[in-house]
Amino acid sequence: MMKTTIIFVFSFVLLFLGCSKIPNEGDILGLLGARIEDGFVYPKVLFVNPSSEATQVPIDSPIIIDFSKPMDRSLVESAISISAPGGNTSFTPSWVFDTRLILNFSAGLTQGKKYEINLNASSTKDKDGNRMAKNFISSFYTIGVGGAPTVVATNPPLSGELQLGWPVGSDLLVKFSQPMDPVSTNNAVTIEGASALFTPIWDSSFRELTLRLKSPLNLGATYRLRVNVNAKSALGIPLDKEYLIAFSTATTLEIPTVIADVTVSPAWGTINPDPFINTFTGASKFDNFTFNFSTPMIIKNINGEIKFSPGINGHFEWTGNQLLRFIPSSPLITGQQYRLSIGRDFTSASGVGMNQSYTIDFLVDEPTTSVNISPVQILGKSFTASPACNLIVTPIDQTINFPIDPYIAYEFRPRYTCPEQYEIELLFQTAGSARLKLTGDNNLFDAISVNYLSGGPVTSSIFIQSVDYLPSANPQRVKVRLGGISGNLARYVFKVAGGTSGLHDINENSLSNDLEFVFYGN
Repeated sequence: MMKTTIIFVFSFVLLFLGCSKIPNEGDILGLLGARIEDGFVYPKVLFVNPSSEATQVPIDSPIIIDFSKPMDRSLVESAISISAPGGNTSFTPSWVFDTRLILNFSAGLTQGKKYEINLNASSTKDKDGNRMAKNFISSFYTIGVGGAPTVVATNPPLSGELQLGWPVGSDLLVKFSQPMDPVSTNNAVTIEGASALFTPIWDSSFRELTLRLKSPLNLGATYRLRVNVNAKSALGIPLDKEYLIAFSTATTLEIPTVIADVTVSPAWGTINPDPFINTFTGASKFDNFTFNFSTPMIIKNINGEIKFSPGINGHFEWTGNQLLRFIPSSPLITGQQYRLSIGRDFTSASGVGMNQSYTIDFLVDEPTTSVNISPVQILGKSFTASPACNLIVTPIDQTINFPIDPYIAYEFRPRYTCPEQYEIELLFQTAGSARLKLTGDNNLFDAISVNYLSGGPVTSSIFIQSVDYLPSANPQRVKVRLGGISGNLARYVFKVAGGTSGLHDINENSLSNDLEFVFYGN
């Protein structure tokens, strides 16, 4: 029977070796038909007094350790060790319910020492024979150690204010209240801000640290001497708090400001900080934007510090360390009002932050580049008549001046009862006398249409016979000749499309709205 059991267990071990999972006690016990009950839970330390890293512990204090399970007393007592170099470590153990171990020191703890408690996991077992999962280590400091170390003096001096005029070649100094551990303290002391390389040098008492500069500091720069809490005393006690000393090699403190401007339209000039909202008109759709700082700045990627609403696609680029540009990837929208917001998240090269933000509202309506096409006047004229009709040389039939009433239907009526052709002349005003688009999207020819509306019977199909346009100084004159006009009171809609898909000039300014008129064939 014994041989059979051994072979059975061995076979399942081989089975696990073929898998990626390494079997634990629960797996093996499960194969044997057993379960992990409370007896198979690893014991652990629940509580220790004095607590870990406690300071100023009285010398008559016992050490108390609480376990999660009843322990094997003799094994625990042999597994525990107490260390305190130069101090008394002789103790007498006692137990309460096999879960609390009390270490009494008949001669007392030694004053001014660091004590360390160590429980070896492999030898520390509970009454069920389960060992601890890992070693337990805890330490404390007895009264007389002097408490946590502090920084008692620095050069530059300890101060809550930025100190100006620090010599670029002067070494820095930090003094502590007690001897320090040089390794942890060297790692905890830094000089931040501009570049600063130094060598840490300790005096013989390890209370005074000199930061010997390898090269001079930058003139006009701001630095921060930081000593963080990872610095420890020679006894291993962490620094009481973090210390931060700000100083500058500049003799005067200049808080940076910024002037925002445009590159095509008239300059904006001086802008006022928030809460004032600066308002400008006359921006060009082809403008780039410049941000001129009053002092050299730390160059940074722009990620929300400057933003436009509505958003404008584009990119920022620095020219030197005082001038920042924003270049839109496409022209701005004519007639659109934008808001430009400039945050305070900028820092000068000397380490001084901007303390004000700015808001600018600007309108894209620069008159030579960024005004939409506006109709000025529309003229209608009977151009010819059939031979059967009485041909009379006639003045203009109809004149429509703008602006017009949007609630009135304007109409053109030929002078003859049987017209063959009719001419409509359109006069437009464009920004800077820019010519109308003749090719590509939104061109003049695609924007003009005429379509049957009602009446008749229709005896012919109306069509656009010609479009005559010669770019010139404003107004831009477009003559549209209509042919195939049917009589019998046939009505047509003559239209010039506007909006984003309608008529544009070469600067992509658009006719704001559709122009529609009723045309009578008579």
